[in-house]
Amino acid sequence: MTTRNNLGDQTVAVFTALEAIGPATARKVTEATGLTYNSVHQALRRWALRGLIVVDRDHRYPTYAVKPAWRERLEPKQRPGKTRPTTETTVARAIARAPALHTIWMN
Repeated sequence: MTTRNNLGDQTVAVFTALEAIGPATARKVTEATGLTYNSVHQALRRWALRGLIVVDRDHRYPTYAVKPAWRERLEPKQRPGKTRPTTETTVARAIARAPALHTIWMN
């Protein structure tokens, strides 16, 4: 079973680098992770739009910081109270509901 919130290796690398460095520009994150600048910059912009990171645009270059609870937000979501019904075959259902057959040969 796959979940929607699986993280790739690059995503985890960028998030942990941002967590270790603190607020940093895309260049600093690129140097810390060893990934290409374009992929890091594009990913940071997407995550900012999704609300996973905070962007400070008061400086010449935007600085990115990870929100404190980023790990909890990306964990798979559990649906409370949702349980799968037990699978019952058509034959098993028919046998359970069938009336008892009584013939003259029984008893």
